[in-house]
Amino acid sequence: MKVEAHMIACAQSIHSIPDTLAHVIYFALGLNLGPNSLKERSINARNIAATLTKLGPIYSEIRRPLCSLKNDSSFIKMDSFTNHAKHRGTREPRLSILFENPRTPYEMEFGEFVYDGEEHPQRELEEVLAHAYRATSTAVVAVGNALNSVMPTHAPQMKAQE
Repeated sequence: MKVEAHMIACAQSIHSIPDTLAHVIYFALGLNLGPNSLKERSINARNIAATLTKLGPIYSEIRRPLCSLKNDSSFIKMDSFTNHAKHRGTREPRLSILFENPRTPYEMEFGEFVYDGEEHPQRELEEVLAHAYRATSTAVVAVGNALNSVMPTHAPQMKAQE
């Protein structure tokens, strides 16, 4: 039970990063200032990406990693697993002890499930989470770099809104 709880918590932590990035972008660019600010519940990766599209091509380097992450196949699998676990619980996860491999003495798998009409076969958890983590980490760094490059040009616009 503890292994399952840690497995779900890890997946949920990775799952939350795009929306955290959306908040970073929202506040860093001052999108909370002025008449077009979003309601708090509407600040998410999808809405911020759409907002950046409307604001113009200067923000494409910020938008691109956010969209890449949401479209990454490993992130989508982990996202489906997390949402299924959150709303319906998990299929019996299985902890296997592998005596023949001392380098990786165990393996954690989650059972097959169907989410949003798509079948997800039984998978080794680390395989899914490691790929999703790498995609997430790459997006965080890319968004940070893009924000740093856009801020000098964006700062005068922010002062004009105040």
